[in-house]
Amino acid sequence: MDQWNDKGLHDRVLNPREFAGKRILIVGGGDSAFDWAVNLQGVAKSIVMIHRRDGFRDTRRPSIRCRRCRPPARCSAHVLELKEIAGSSRIERSHLQ
Repeated sequence: MDQWNDKGLHDRVLNPREFAGKRILIVGGGDSAFDWAVNLQGVAKSIVMIHRRDGFRDTRRPSIRCRRCRPPARCSAHVLELKEIAGSSRIERSHLQ
């Protein structure tokens, strides 16, 4: 994963405006994953959150938290696993399963 640092992969959000108009994939099931999905609403073009297990650490259901996402951002949560990240000089696509 280190090869993608500063090429589209971020392990924290320091400046939400950096994600303006972008399609965001959040990988994780903790509180911070949900918080960033909500905090990036209205900034990102779309937000997809994935987690590898059928269950999130947050006690509230993902659909309840993501319901707070309003246009222009769209938010959805899925139980999937990130299998691959690909691209030439930046992340261009991901393979989920």
